[in-house]
Amino acid sequence: MALKKNSVTLLSWLFPGNEPRWLAAEDLPYLLPDLSAGGQRSLVALLIKENLLEKVPFELVRDSESTWRAGKSGQVLRATEYAKVALRAQFSSFRFFDDPWQGQWSVISFLDSPKSDPQFRYLRTRLLAHNAGQLRSGTYLYPGELPAELMHQLTQLYVGSVVVWETKNWRFGDERHIVGSLFGLQDTAQAFSSVSSQLSGLLINVSSKKSLTEQQKASMFMVFSRWVATMEVCAGIYSWYFPQVKTPENLHSEFHSIYSL
Repeated sequence: MALKKNSVTLLSWLFPGNEPRWLAAEDLPYLLPDLSAGGQRSLVALLIKENLLEKVPFELVRDSESTWRAGKSGQVLRATEYAKVALRAQFSSFRFFDDPWQGQWSVISFLDSPKSDPQFRYLRTRLLAHNAGQLRSGTYLYPGELPAELMHQLTQLYVGSVVVWETKNWRFGDERHIVGSLFGLQDTAQAFSSVSSQLSGLLINVSSKKSLTEQQKASMFMVFSRWVATMEVCAGIYSWYFPQVKTPENLHSEFHSIYSL
């Protein structure tokens, strides 16, 4: 089941991490400004029905070591582990969210196309949909292990037609340049660096206040929408080559730190 845009935005905000991830229902209009009140209610109901979202008492998700949001009660939205699986299945960048990529590659090489897929058109489409990089005609690089779905398709449809091996040793060639070109790493790093700068500016403006203003909430979630848009199209490996840029997980934590003010 493919998640639609508004579901992706909401579940991305709530993506489970080491710290509490939650959203007050009254803040949905800031996160999803183009969705009507009725649409927001329908979306929440649908995601709850699909076991991707749950409503829980606020006291079960707050930070027990702090007093932020003192006095708040009622229920808030929280994503389930199923939502985590769904996001990772749809967007490769979420695979490395809390388990950073360490330079391992799967190399996929086409041999002779089977009758079920002449010229490997279907397989090529599936690899590109999973953000594999085409090194040359018939040879693809994929960060980390191939998804279980792809491995299943290979064993069912491409026995004798495709070979796959794993490596993390780049013996010759300009790895940074080649990988950067294949996966658009510089653009990704710049996009996340911009998000980081915008978050820093927002944090300076709100750090002296007791809570976020409506305008500050709107600004924060607007920046978050850019974070989501970048996560949807990137491979999630830029931090290996641009360690000076904050990771998606670091930025995600900063969003929630600001939100909890």
